[in-house]
Amino acid sequence: MHDIVSRLTLKDAVRTSLVSTSWRRLWTCHPDLCFDSPTILNRKPGSRSRSRRHRFIRRVNAILESHNGTRLRRFKIAFTLDIRHAKYLDPWLNFALDSKASIISINLRPVLHKGSVRSWEETYTLPVHMFSSQYASYIELLQLVCVSLKPPHDFDGFANLRVLDLEYVYMLGGNL
Repeated sequence: MHDIVSRLTLKDAVRTSLVSTSWRRLWTCHPDLCFDSPTILNRKPGSRSRSRRHRFIRRVNAILESHNGTRLRRFKIAFTLDIRHAKYLDPWLNFALDSKASIISINLRPVLHKGSVRSWEETYTLPVHMFSSQYASYIELLQLVCVSLKPPHDFDGFANLRVLDLEYVYMLGGNL
């Protein structure tokens, strides 16, 4: 049954828990965690609403608290968040790293309205330990959008990385 549930989207996998009490926790070992507006809020992306952002954060936290953390295949966050949300983003990314996710996608692209500007000082900076050999060896695909990077001086690279996709990534310290 776990194999069947793993082929569903996270949203559909959670819905299976309503079918039977014996299926209630099947979704908690789902290998693909995709946190975006359509999946978490049932809405199209593009909202800058503070209440929607808080609802998104609460729901992601609840899902991660219930997930068993076994080896993930994919971990994706696609939502408008920034440095002010590091206290949430750091534990989420730690969960992905501890679960040995091989595909990590972090897209924090802001919704900018005409004439608005976002400075690099507002972007979330990935935690330094992400670049340790303990975690870097599991990552095969890394997609980063609208984040900052500050890899340590002794960073040797991602040993198994096959795909690197960077968009609007700010390099702090020029260590790459």
